[in-house]
Order: sequence, then C-alpha cells, then structure tokens
Amino acid sequence: MDIKNMRSTVINAVSKKSPEILIGFGLAGMLTSTVLACKATPKALDILEQEDRELSKVDKVKLTWKCYAPAAVGYCVSAACIIGANSVNAKRNAVLAGAYKLSETALLEYRDKVVDILGEEKEKEIRESVAKGHIAPKENEVVIVGKGDTLCYDMFSGRYFKSEISKIQKVVNEINYRLTHENIISANEFYIELGMSPVDMGYEHGWNIDDGLLDISFSSMITDDGQPCLVLHFDNLPKFGFDKLG
Repeated sequence: MDIKNMRSTVINAVSKKSPEILIGFGLAGMLTSTVLACKATPKALDILEQEDRELSKVDKVKLTWKCYAPAAVGYCVSAACIIGANSVNAKRNAVLAGAYKLSETALLEYRDKVVDILGEEKEKEIRESVAKGHIAPKENEVVIVGKGDTLCYDMFSGRYFKSEISKIQKVVNEINYRLTHENIISANEFYIELGMSPVDMGYEHGWNIDDGLLDISFSSMITDDGQPCLVLHFDNLPKFGFDKLG
C-alpha cells in the first residue's frame, strides 16, 4: 500500500469536504456547549446561595464565570468553524464565478468569430443544429402562456410552453423598458412576465444595462413526436452575477 498516495487522497477528500466538516464540528460544538452550560447552572446557583450578602450583577458574574467558561469557549470555537465554512464556500463561489465569466466571454467571442467567418446564415444553421441536439423530450406538462397555441421551447431553462411570437416580443419590449429604468433584470422576471414559473438559475442570471438590452431570436424544430416547435434563443445571454457592481 502506497502511504504517500493514501495520505494525498485523504488530504484531498478532507479539503473538498472542508465546509461540510467545519459545519458539522460547529453544530456539534454548539450542542456540546449547550449541555455544558446546562450542567454549569446548578453549580453557579450553589455558589450564589453560599453568599450571605446582596449581590450585584457584576458580583454574580465574578463569582460564576468560571462555571460557564468551558461552554463559552465551546461556543466561540463552534462559531469560528461555521464562519470558516462560510468563508471557504465564499472563496469557492468567487472562483466559480470567475471561471464562468471566462467561459462566457470565450463563448461570445467564438460566436462572433463564427458569424465573421461563416456568415449569419451558417451561424444560424449551426445554432439550430445545436438546439436540435439539446431539445428535451416533452415529458413534463407544457406550460400554457397567454392565448397563443404555438408550441415553443426555451433553450435557457429547457422548458416547453405554448405562446405566440407577438406575445414573446411584447414581453421582451416590456423587460427592456424596465431594464433602461432599473438597470438590472433577472431572467426570472422575464419568465414571470411571460406567465411561466421561476427557475433556480433565473435568480442568479439576468441582464445588466451595461451589457446591453435583452435580445432574442427564434428558430424552428420538429419534436420527436412530429410537432413543429418554435425555439427561443437569448442572443444576449443572461449573465451570472448580473446584479454585482463592477
């Protein structure tokens, strides 16, 4: 057995799970500290009962603080563990956000180069081919949006819905009007205006006026069961951390 490899494996595993481990220690420490504080209370009461004089709050603290010292230390250590776990998660999220930003920039640059070299028509063909590869089976219920009866598919959230182009374009105009006045708009606000339910990633992704207005395009597909489907693309993709300054 290779001791060095085993040691490296253990260290890597602990490092990856360090937030969960710290939170576990923190919760266990809080529970232990609570038990210690409960056990210390009878001792503190005995000490106070042995005094024949009138005691002020300061006197009571001076007489009994040693009883609660272990519990206080435990609470401090537990709090440090939980704060440490939050700090690790915050650093990891910052790294992930940076990586996402680089990937997003590279994607936009790649798409622009495809248009420059191959032209808009070829780029559209490539996009439609990608959409066809990613379009999901209609296993879930189709959301009925407004009065339209056109089957649509949203590439960003991976959901089918029924609407019409005029309704979608009207919502885009409303969102862009709000964006010019409010500066930021989340992706979920677009879905809500369209009559759809929010999605988890829609809270963290959206548009900032500094990056331009919401811009969409459409392509057409045939679903697995032979139904014509309008595919909605965000040309100006919702960005992660859109509401962050700088």
